[in-house]
Amino acid sequence: MTPLTAARIAASGIGQATAIAYAAANAAGVCLIDINGALLSETEAMARTVATHPNFQTLARVVDVTDEAAVDGVINDAARQFGRLDCAVNAAGV
Repeated sequence: MTPLTAARIAASGIGQATAIAYAAANAAGVCLIDINGALLSETEAMARTVATHPNFQTLARVVDVTDEAAVDGVINDAARQFGRLDCAVNAAGV
């Protein structure tokens, strides 16, 4: 089974590195959440570049992680898009 992951705070640091590592390690997809849209787009592009799964997918959303309802909404969207989530990385430096 190929993993699906959600990386919360994915535009830089540990969250970005984790998302890219999962993409390179044959993850079927990653959900990326960050408040910085420009850096989030860069991370999404990097993940797509290194992805090894033939049907790799991303779901990237600009979200303020202090807004619990918004975060819950994105995780629900990811579960619907991917069918499941195998792990979540919360690397918020709030």
